[in-house]
Amino acid sequence: MRLVKVEMMNATERIAEALQMRGLFVAVKNDFIIFTEGNTKTDVEKTRALLTTIGIPTLWEENKFQVLINHTPISTIKLIMNVSGVEFPVHMEGYHFQWRAFAQRRFGIKVMPWI
Repeated sequence: MRLVKVEMMNATERIAEALQMRGLFVAVKNDFIIFTEGNTKTDVEKTRALLTTIGIPTLWEENKFQVLINHTPISTIKLIMNVSGVEFPVHMEGYHFQWRAFAQRRFGIKVMPWI
């Protein structure tokens, strides 16, 4: 992520970018961040809890939300991307280690660690 690109983003775009870096499938449309296919109900609930804990004001409608501020600092984005995780056992088949499994996700297999 280039710093110049990040500086030009508004709060909605910054938070969507951080959630994508986290491994969630989101899209921005008409100032709403929409959870696209591939996310579970738990993903949405935990994301909502995380944003509430951080103190980002949002307006939720089922699987999409709107950020109610225009600007958010880069430190908030780093907090979303780097919040600590919880270990859990994952069985991985041999094909998970191939390039295709990595390339179809932004940074590999999704891990939902927060809260």
